[in-house]
Amino acid sequence: MVPRLEPSMIDTTIRLTVTGALMAATLVWVSPARGQGGAPDGEWKFYAGDGGHTQYTGLDQIDRSNAGELQVAWRWQAENSADRPFYNFESTPIMIGGVLYTSTGETRWLFTPQPKAGAESDPARRPQRSGRGVAYWTDGDQETIFHNVSDGRLLALDATTGLPRAGFGDGGYVDLSQNIDKPGAEVRCISTPIVSNDVAVAQVVPGEPLSPTQPIPSRPAPFDRQGFTIDDLIDFTPEIRAEVMEIAANYRMGPLYTPPSLINDPSGTKGTLVLPGWGGGSSWPGAGVDVEEGILFVPSLTIPVVVSLAPGEPGGTNPDYMRVGPIYPPGPRGLPLVKPPWGRITAIDLSTGDHLWSRPLGGAPREVREHPDLQGLGLDFSTMGQNGRPGALVTKTLLFMGEGGGVRSGVASLFGAGGPTFRAYDKRNGEVVAEIVLPANPTAAPMSYMVDGTQYITVAAATLESPAELIAIALS
Repeated sequence: MVPRLEPSMIDTTIRLTVTGALMAATLVWVSPARGQGGAPDGEWKFYAGDGGHTQYTGLDQIDRSNAGELQVAWRWQAENSADRPFYNFESTPIMIGGVLYTSTGETRWLFTPQPKAGAESDPARRPQRSGRGVAYWTDGDQETIFHNVSDGRLLALDATTGLPRAGFGDGGYVDLSQNIDKPGAEVRCISTPIVSNDVAVAQVVPGEPLSPTQPIPSRPAPFDRQGFTIDDLIDFTPEIRAEVMEIAANYRMGPLYTPPSLINDPSGTKGTLVLPGWGGGSSWPGAGVDVEEGILFVPSLTIPVVVSLAPGEPGGTNPDYMRVGPIYPPGPRGLPLVKPPWGRITAIDLSTGDHLWSRPLGGAPREVREHPDLQGLGLDFSTMGQNGRPGALVTKTLLFMGEGGGVRSGVASLFGAGGPTFRAYDKRNGEVVAEIVLPANPTAAPMSYMVDGTQYITVAAATLESPAELIAIALS
């Protein structure tokens, strides 16, 4: 369902989401010069800066001459916005007119979405996690913030009061599972809504139709490995190589689009190895764009998955076959199955499609660096790349990116991935200009804004020892 916003439907405005809660704080706003694209006027009106999802701002106060001097300016802990601590904080704030939605400072209001009718007693169906951000809309008079609740509803709030807009949907909610011809389907909303031409658009995932064709682009070249061969398997030592070959023999492998296979196939295999897999590639944080230079910056992860099928349940809502079994294939001795780098950044010239540069995203995950069987082998752990799911921020002067959070649903990510290092890169060649060690691991895409003449970079962060928070850095 795509609700259309009419003045009669809306009264005022909304704020931000933190693990099912929405938060706002007041800031003092000063407008800098407008850039040629991206997020204008020192604000960050959209989840990714602008309606084109560029993750770009024309702010340039922080540059290569001073990025190494960045310090923590403020921290806001999210523990008072949820009924229990949470760690997988994927929300990116927005900033409009001096107000940061999901912010620090004095909390102006807090709103926690209530469960759907009939789901009050089922913890699994209650709104969960932080979501990834909110959307803003105004008719020039009234302001509204939209939030995708995890249980499949679009919520509209008044930005000034934090109260649901009574004239929108049913008491401020629109149930996105309505009119979906899939009885019994559980509709989830994870991604941030977007508002364009007075229409709020919310993504739902009730199922996926088959495409009549499979487009295979010829340019740009892939930014990560595609397909799976034995050459992808790790080979740190001959013994580890022999063990990983034995593991891989349990699965089918092949080029991109090799189909799934049965978990109990007559050949003896247990499924198909897929690379990069749905947990890899560019994943949900997406890419950033330098709108002035025409360069796309893509963070990506090299994480394979196993796609194993079994017959569907008779009389159920599933198709003839359903995916079953473990998602991530085991590697030898607790190591990854495939060779590094496991995380990388690729810069692509949007005028030619050429790759300008590509480099590993930091060093190896902790459990690889500290693995006893890899010590003393002369391995260069610094070039193996993190698989912590980072997000990009592009400014007029630099590219910023963390190493990823390394936490998912309160448990550690694969191989202890992620870390607190937040880096500034030269956009033309990928050189690391500065490394800032944050108090916790960045878990979402960063954003930037200007307040009272100071440029801030803000990012959600957490570790398993320190629950979700927002961290802002600035020049002292």
